[in-house]
Amino acid sequence: MGNLNTTATRRYRKSIGFGARLTEAMRSRGLSSAEASRQLKIRSPSVVEKWCRGEAEPRLDSFVRICEALEVSADWLLFGRGER
Repeated sequence: MGNLNTTATRRYRKSIGFGARLTEAMRSRGLSSAEASRQLKIRSPSVVEKWCRGEAEPRLDSFVRICEALEVSADWLLFGRGER
């Protein structure tokens, strides 16, 4: 069997993770990273961009604000389960 930890596999896993779902939810609300950072009271759009790229994860308080602002369930945003 092949190596499951290839670069392509890591990219695929990341692409379907939290960051990809956050990006999808922001797009569906018509929010740029700058607009989302203002709405979420995040200090910089670059923080939101890092979340979207999977380079960082929000703290719990920020995560709760994300779910509320984007009107998505925590289960969907974290795991892709259930309804958005």
